[in-house]
Amino acid sequence: MNTFYIEVPGRCVPCPRPRAVRGRGAYYPQRYTDWLDSARYETLRAVGKVLWSGPVSLKALFYGVRPNADIDNLIKSGMDALQGIIIVDDKQVMSVCAEKWVEGPARTELTIQKA
Repeated sequence: MNTFYIEVPGRCVPCPRPRAVRGRGAYYPQRYTDWLDSARYETLRAVGKVLWSGPVSLKALFYGVRPNADIDNLIKSGMDALQGIIIVDDKQVMSVCAEKWVEGPARTELTIQKA
């Protein structure tokens, strides 16, 4: 199969900058890691572990997001959810089409295909 569709329920959490604590190292806030775990679970449930190594294109639709959410951080969250399951690394993504919508039930729709 050359195209996969994944729907992640709930509001997408934009990828934040890592936090740092002396003696602990860098980490992401719990809210983001909870969303990422949920998104990875939905990805595995929808397609299993595929690991494409070539170029891919991504279409990402984000519904129910906050109006001030940066779309580039939303895209990064979506790509992080696919990394290690469908794609080896997010640097494989050659093109992105993304939209964010404040209205509608909160969810993220990701469509990824081989380029």
